[in-house]
Amino acid sequence: MGTAVLLGATAWWVDVDAVASSLSTARLGPVLVALALSLPLMVVLAARWSFTARRVGLDLPFWLALREYYGSVLLNRTVPGGVVGDIGRAVRGGLRSPEHKGAAIRSVVLERLSGQVVLWAFVAVGVLSWGLEGGPDLLARVAAGLLVLLVVLFVILRVDVLRNSAFGRALVRLGAELRSAFVDRGAWAVQLALSTVSVILLGATFAACTLAVGAPVQPLQLMFIAPVLFVVASLPVSVGGWGLREAAAASLYAAASLDPADGVAASAVYGAVNIVAALPGALTWLRSARAGAS
Repeated sequence: MGTAVLLGATAWWVDVDAVASSLSTARLGPVLVALALSLPLMVVLAARWSFTARRVGLDLPFWLALREYYGSVLLNRTVPGGVVGDIGRAVRGGLRSPEHKGAAIRSVVLERLSGQVVLWAFVAVGVLSWGLEGGPDLLARVAAGLLVLLVVLFVILRVDVLRNSAFGRALVRLGAELRSAFVDRGAWAVQLALSTVSVILLGATFAACTLAVGAPVQPLQLMFIAPVLFVVASLPVSVGGWGLREAAAASLYAAASLDPADGVAASAVYGAVNIVAALPGALTWLRSARAGAS
């Protein structure tokens, strides 16, 4: 329902004929490039999950992570909410290793956290580089909020009564796993590299989609538009980001003094590419169905 409303609102705002014209004349070459970029992207994401899982005590071979990630992404892009696939990854991990069920869940959460932290860093850089009015003030408010949160956590962990509470003990365990997954033994470098490459590949995919519909953006504009678009599209309020992504693309293109219709067209191609690129994930579900029937 939300997807339909958002798509309808976007269609009311932009020139639908211009969007249709851009889509009807989309070039195949850039679309194929966008599809090709999905392969290294999935490899990077699977490697990040496999690495994170090992750091929290779960043995997750890379090829298994790759297969599971494809199935997860397909669900996320075709089922409302956008997180069903991630829940499935965690559940199946727990079924494979019942003694490490908690680690299976935390590996998925921490792996996604790695990507989100770096993606938001790109958003901050994009906002500052674009020089949006109020951008620095917004980032200052976010930084202040994070500082307050860190102070609260520090107090909880330093006061014995709070530290020994159930919540405090959970924080201690979480802190240990965060250090293991993101800090200790060079983990920060691995996580930073993998998550940075993933965001760059996503940006390159969107750039290819803009070329496909004849609406290329300048590097500085792409640095501003793409990360914000990815954050908005990841919100669990639509099916595969459809509607939300197109509305955001139109708004971001308008903010960059570009034609909103071009943003919608590029976003639509990007959404279609995402679905096609995730189709190998169907093999994961066929495999699971056969295993369940045997």
